[in-house]
Amino acid sequence: GSLEELVAYFEEQSQIKGEISFYVAGNPHPTTKDKMIQSSLDHLSLKEQVDWWMKKEDLTTKEAIKKVAKQTQLKKQEVYCAYHELNKSN
Repeated sequence: GSLEELVAYFEEQSQIKGEISFYVAGNPHPTTKDKMIQSSLDHLSLKEQVDWWMKKEDLTTKEAIKKVAKQTQLKKQEVYCAYHELNKSN
């Protein structure tokens, strides 16, 4: 049952005999470390995010652009253009 149901049940029981086992379900929507970090970077521009990842993990520009693209679910070209301050039409 739910935690509330278990509390109610055990409050009603004057004496509990035997063993008690609790099974706790895991988080159905786990968050990775990178996703938690990325959520804290969302206020930064794409260029600033690339710079941050380069410094934090000693990545090359190419690797950091790829990481930011993956984390933000953008195309690598879009992040590349933002980083190098290029217009997409160029």
